[in-house]
Amino acid sequence: VGLLMLFSRYLVNYTSVESVDDITEDCAELYFNYLMDNHKRLGINLTDIKRSMQLIGDILDVEVNHYLKDFSLSNVTLWMSQEK
Repeated sequence: VGLLMLFSRYLVNYTSVESVDDITEDCAELYFNYLMDNHKRLGINLTDIKRSMQLIGDILDVEVNHYLKDFSLSNVTLWMSQEK
């Protein structure tokens, strides 16, 4: 429930989305980029972000083509983004 609340807060504060029907793949993609950029401040980890992606994808029937979908240890993009 906390992950869904975080997404709802993001929609209210950072987008012009007014209904569930307005949520697009692009909106979800921007949300996950927001989570990656702000995970320390938000107090969430990569597992939470991946769970959030699955939850949002399932609930909203939105497909997010994001590098976090690669759950392998060799996901170089993921680890390189954490070094910023």
